[in-house]
Amino acid sequence: MTSKRSAGGLDGVDHLCLKVTKIVKSEARIVLYHILNWGCKRDLTVSFEHHVKKKRRLSNNKYNKLFDDTMQAKIKANPKGDEFDVSLLCKCIFSTCTEFCDADTKKIVKEIKDFRNEVMHNDIVTDETSMNDAIANLQQMLVDVLNKAKEVYSVPENEIKGMIERMNTKIEEIKESPVPGYEIKDYKVMVEEHRKYLEKLVEEKGVSSLKTTFKTLSNVDPASWISRKERLNIDMVYVRLEMKLKPNSDSSSYVTVGHESLLCQTNEDGIVPKIILIQGEAGSGKSTLAKFILADWAKLDVAKSSPSITGLEEYDLILYVECKSRYISNFMDLLTSLMPHVSDEMTDRDFRRSVLEKKTLIIVDGLDEMNENSAKLLTEMLEICQKMEDNRFRFIMTTRPQKIKITETLWNELPKIHIKINGVPAERKVEFVQKLHDEMVREGLSEEDTSKLVDYMKHSECRLQEHYRLPLNLTLLTYLWANDSKTVNSVTSATQLYVAVLNLLKGRVVSRILKVSSDSIEVSMDTLLNIIFEISLETHKQHSLELSDKCYKKLEDECKKLNLPFVEIRGAFFAVHDNYNVDCGPCKFNLFVPHKSIMEFFAANHIYACLVENRAQRCKEELKAIKEKFPELSVAYQVEDEPPKTLKGVLATLLNDGKDLNPSILPHYQNTLIHLSGLLALKDKEALHKYGTELVDILEESEIKDSQWLDLLAEADCDALLSTSIAEHISGTLVIRDGHTLAAIELFKKLAPNTPVVVILQNEVKYIPQLDTLVEKLAERDCAVELLLNNHWKNPDNGLSTKYLEKLFNESCRVIRFNGNLDNVEMLPKDLEDVRLTISSDEQAKSICKGIAELDKKLHLSYIGIHLMKGVSPSFLKPLPVVKPVQKESGTIWLSDISDNDVAIACSLIKALHPPNMQFHSVMFPRCQLSLDGFQRLLNELKKKEVQISKSIKSDSQVLGMNEVPKVRKLTRELFGCSFHRDDGW
Repeated sequence: MTSKRSAGGLDGVDHLCLKVTKIVKSEARIVLYHILNWGCKRDLTVSFEHHVKKKRRLSNNKYNKLFDDTMQAKIKANPKGDEFDVSLLCKCIFSTCTEFCDADTKKIVKEIKDFRNEVMHNDIVTDETSMNDAIANLQQMLVDVLNKAKEVYSVPENEIKGMIERMNTKIEEIKESPVPGYEIKDYKVMVEEHRKYLEKLVEEKGVSSLKTTFKTLSNVDPASWISRKERLNIDMVYVRLEMKLKPNSDSSSYVTVGHESLLCQTNEDGIVPKIILIQGEAGSGKSTLAKFILADWAKLDVAKSSPSITGLEEYDLILYVECKSRYISNFMDLLTSLMPHVSDEMTDRDFRRSVLEKKTLIIVDGLDEMNENSAKLLTEMLEICQKMEDNRFRFIMTTRPQKIKITETLWNELPKIHIKINGVPAERKVEFVQKLHDEMVREGLSEEDTSKLVDYMKHSECRLQEHYRLPLNLTLLTYLWANDSKTVNSVTSATQLYVAVLNLLKGRVVSRILKVSSDSIEVSMDTLLNIIFEISLETHKQHSLELSDKCYKKLEDECKKLNLPFVEIRGAFFAVHDNYNVDCGPCKFNLFVPHKSIMEFFAANHIYACLVENRAQRCKEELKAIKEKFPELSVAYQVEDEPPKTLKGVLATLLNDGKDLNPSILPHYQNTLIHLSGLLALKDKEALHKYGTELVDILEESEIKDSQWLDLLAEADCDALLSTSIAEHISGTLVIRDGHTLAAIELFKKLAPNTPVVVILQNEVKYIPQLDTLVEKLAERDCAVELLLNNHWKNPDNGLSTKYLEKLFNESCRVIRFNGNLDNVEMLPKDLEDVRLTISSDEQAKSICKGIAELDKKLHLSYIGIHLMKGVSPSFLKPLPVVKPVQKESGTIWLSDISDNDVAIACSLIKALHPPNMQFHSVMFPRCQLSLDGFQRLLNELKKKEVQISKSIKSDSQVLGMNEVPKVRKLTRELFGCSFHRDDGW
């Protein structure tokens, strides 16, 4: 639309535009109003809102999503609807006229709405010719939509013909008539209002729409499909997850980072990355972190609060993409789905241009679940990002650690960093379940005592194996506790956990269905579960979580056949999305397996059934039953026994005719095969022994890591025969963690005696089952050993590590690395290369420091670390030995529980351990409460005391704001020439 004005305020072109606008406001509106009335039979004396909520069963949430405040006000003020504008009429048609919402018909209606927007916002009328073209275009659209309505609603031919004739006559009158003064005035006001509205639309209504959506979207927990409630506040249940940054592409090690600094990280060249890739296994908390970011941004409008994540407030918009969704394939569809009220008022071109001017963070959740449509969407967004020279567009992407299905050229050309998410740290597991259960109690989801759950976790987490670092599994355990705390006592392995959850779901369904006797329900449910397991494997094979139409229909038909309520079943075992689209209106429900880990477990059940069932025997039993029921029949049969099954043969049949056994695809089924081992151990030990060796060989082909073999053995109840097979496949170092002790003891019987062993224990050692036996068996081995009793080292009040180290004194066993709490250093093994010790009292300081000066003579240490408690007197401390003479470098100091009031004593303690004219490798401050002022005083005082630090200073202080970290980082660099990081401090 022209911006040149005549003396009177509007020129001739504006008059032409007004004529087109007049036709839209009169004729287009009348046509759409008739279509609404034909397709939505309702009482015109009550509001449209009443109709869609009462008759169409539209929830308040969906109603508010469909209609903004202005539209709702119009609906209330005009029950008949004859004063609704074009945008509102289109919304009403899409939400109620189901027969008028197929792809072709919807396109015609949408074109009318888009035409109205084009007239208001763009220069489509520049002269009389373009005005005539525009009117002719609109006229044809209105004729087409009326003819379509005639077909859909069987409107009489003469009625449609009369409407078209009256419409054409009115349009011709508007084209030929002069523009009255009062209409020019109205038009001028309308144009000015729309221009202002267009400028602020995205930054106001768009942001408001996003934040409203994200507040709802983020208030879920990983097991909402069990509770059927999505009300748990993520701020109340979120616990800091363990995340590691890969510092450069060549590095095999990772550096700990906190979620607060996620957006502050740079790549190896110091460049702010356009892609932050977060990798982690299923259930490790990737989606939870993504939703925490959404919630953190959404609450920025509340009392101008600061986000937990530094730099998040700089983003005008956040866009959220779930790769598992099949319904969005391009950027405009994404914008429309997230900001529907903005798309009502703007053309696609204006909408896209407005968004591209904003600083935008795009969260892409689940790259490993990408389908054809989401791949198109992501490719388009990467192309947009590639063309931008600045960082207006940035991505946070989550994925499981497998091949990323993205156009490689686009992916490789954008700077990125890799962050690995490992789940809940050992020291935060209790905090996680406590916060989650407290919130469940507040929401009425549990009547159990949280303190008893906390006690259970403290005493039992050592036997709960490694899978309990995953937030999903901790959540499932908490829900089991809330339902039946006695059930939890028998659960240790991941498979046992999922079996217990399956029994919980099955029990709930059986208890709700009262029309059939309990016996028949049990039988029917077992039959249906087999179908659910089969469907889950089919869905897993498609690399998706969403059931295909074929699987959906199969489930629905099976429920009818078994006389089970489909709605109840789908709600109990699947996540139900109704996919109510603001443009498309009502559509069928879509079913998703609620989580990838659950799908893998269900799929493993189907493989198990196919592996252990005997079709020949089943056939004999069925024929026998027929003969007993109909004795008058002469039934003769001869069924030869099937040839012996092999696991690979069964998998070849099930997994796309063996194509998925290809080494490039087989890793996709790795967790499913691990669950299979657990099911065999639980249900059929004979079958486990029959197929165990083959299962281990297939897992080896799936590129299972050495660190996972003990997980597998633990899942299989430490089976001796499976242990023999696993031992043959371990070629590197065996890493034993808290939940692995029983499996490791069994594995030691077959493992090559020279295999290096690392024992990493995070929990209180008194709770770890058979730890004494493990250490005794370890002492008998001819291998290098690393014994890391981290709980003793971090928390010396939990006891001394002396007896465990003494058990390893053996000519064959060589302890090369040790973390723990000793009362003297004389007992340290002669082969020790790396040691971390604790000094927590003056008495311990005397004993430890007396021998520290001789350590570098007695041993060949390459690393020494001291965890120092602030209650120790500096007078009992002596300088650490220099373990790296060429670098003039001593070890690392951990000084825990320091606050602003402890600055003076902290500096004295660090100085007492500082070797003259040398430097520490690093200084750490875990469990710290230092503020910005505290850090500034501490650093300046350490400099005055001539303390030197080679690599870094680290702290986990929550008192220090993320916006203050750059100041501390700068001061650290100026004073010591080293880096400062805010992480967990350990």
